[in-house]
Amino acid sequence: MDAARIVVEKGPGSPGRSGRGFTLRALRAGMGALGALAPGAAARLAERLWFTPPRLPPPRDAASRHGAARPFALYPGGREVVGWTLGDGPAVLLMHGWGGRAAQLLPLAEALAARGLRAVALDAPGHGASGPSRLGRSQSTFFDFADALLEASALLGPAVALAAHSGGAVATLLALRGGLSPERVVLLAPMSRPARYADRYREALGLPARVDAAWRAQAAARLGFAWEDLDLVRSAREAPPATLVIHDRQDREVEFADGEAVAEGWPGARLVATSGLGHRRLLKEPRVLGLAADFLAGARHPDPA
Repeated sequence: MDAARIVVEKGPGSPGRSGRGFTLRALRAGMGALGALAPGAAARLAERLWFTPPRLPPPRDAASRHGAARPFALYPGGREVVGWTLGDGPAVLLMHGWGGRAAQLLPLAEALAARGLRAVALDAPGHGASGPSRLGRSQSTFFDFADALLEASALLGPAVALAAHSGGAVATLLALRGGLSPERVVLLAPMSRPARYADRYREALGLPARVDAAWRAQAAARLGFAWEDLDLVRSAREAPPATLVIHDRQDREVEFADGEAVAEGWPGARLVATSGLGHRRLLKEPRVLGLAADFLAGARHPDPA
């Protein structure tokens, strides 16, 4: 692995969301009581909560950025997926993370368009302006994310490159397995091991062991997967696309160690570490956008000092 370093000082990471502690305490108390009285119901509720993404408001400048982009709609599995294209030339797919939206990646789309590429940014099912997922309204899965990527590449591509943020990296893995074949991939703050975040979910909600085991088994059976198959490190391909991983050391949502693990596990992957940007400001920092866009465009970019 070739590890480069870019240090962009921007101050401390983002503070926690207001009111989150109270909500978590209430959930812990409720799930504890329900788990003791009705473990089956508790497992069903835990599964539903796991697949319910937070609703992230659009960035303040999203309206002006969207105004320059061309909207479109796809229908993978009959479910509406809304997206935007910007620029002309070979297609580059852009996928946000869990609870995110396409507008977060419009700064990168602009950088790609300036390099003669056509950025294709999607709102995953259950996110942003897109319709319900296979699990219904207000819920989603990374399998829905992957279906949207595959459908976009089939109808608007084929995609020569792909960039994904956070949990979008898991969708990228699923789409690669489904036949997507970009030449280059950029993973921004990638989540590498969903099962580890399920462990944290168990701890945060104080789930009894049998409730935790039940909801995980229900989820795997419903969607037809094994948890280890979602692990980007354990499921490293023998010949993955050329990959650039960019991750901030102060990321409070997806640990920097996740990005390191992907860069170590994917043959030939390169890691760029930032400092002080956190999980989302990474998506707006000009030097990060330049590195990502140059890599996706196939341009050589010198390692920063």
